Amino acid sequence: MKILTWNILHGGGRRVAQIAVELVERSPDVIVLSEFRGNMAGQIRAMLSDHGWKHQVLAGEGLRGEGNAVLIASRYEVEGRELEGNPVPRRAVEVRVEKVGLHIIGCHVPDQPGGTDRVGCWRAITNRAKNLSDAQVVVIGDFNTGRHFQDEVGRGFSNVEALGTLWTHGYRDAFRVLHPKASEASWADRSLDPGQETIRKTGFKPLKDSTLRKDDLPPRVMLGAVRIDGAWVSSRLVSGVRSAEYDHGVRREGVSDHSIFTLEIDL
Repeated sequence: MKILTWNILHGGGRRVAQIAVELVERSPDVIVLSEFRGNMAGQIRAMLSDHGWKHQVLAGEGLRGEGNAVLIASRYEVEGRELEGNPVPRRAVEVRVEKVGLHIIGCHVPDQPGGTDRVGCWRAITNRAKNLSDAQVVVIGDFNTGRHFQDEVGRGFSNVEALGTLWTHGYRDAFRVLHPKASEASWADRSLDPGQETIRKTGFKPLKDSTLRKDDLPPRVMLGAVRIDGAWVSSRLVSGVRSAEYDHGVRREGVSDHSIFTLEIDL
């Protein structure tokens, strides 16, 4: 099973055609998009359907107004459901891939550090993950957090304890299963010079008195660059993780400000 996740930046805008091309070329079984919007991004749904991803679930579909949402598109039949207690229904949704009995929780956790929507969204995700801990489950998307000193430089992330909760219930970071010491970044603030402070997006904030220099940092990890996109898999799936990789080309080329993450797993 090949699952791809990507934050497409503000619904894609004029980039929707290129976004669709990138998805079709990679040909995953399931696609999880965040920052999906009902404007021009609606064209993506039609293009995906035309290329075989006919089974689609949009988080918060039917809600009034516009806003960033999660779209899950699958080649296989899926059953969708909202997460109980989620204060931001557009930001997380669950599907069950009937053919293989796989649960996928697609998410785009709000990025306001300490915000009630962010905390509530994480609580809904971790509660559902706990209830499904004995099943085949993938929690995937834009988490807007990560591990201190591993996925960021310093200690800027908030709500890191949510990842600890997933760990307690037997879930593991799929990327770390295969790359325990690797350094990666799935998003970078292009407006910043290395070392400049910021609390934008994830709450990432390099330490003022840090002795780290740009030249001291591992490849692709700079001050202002963070790994916030990825997947956590339940204990039943850990041994089946075959590939967990980032594609930074789409970020370098400006198709989005996030890299694509692709997970391949044996069920």
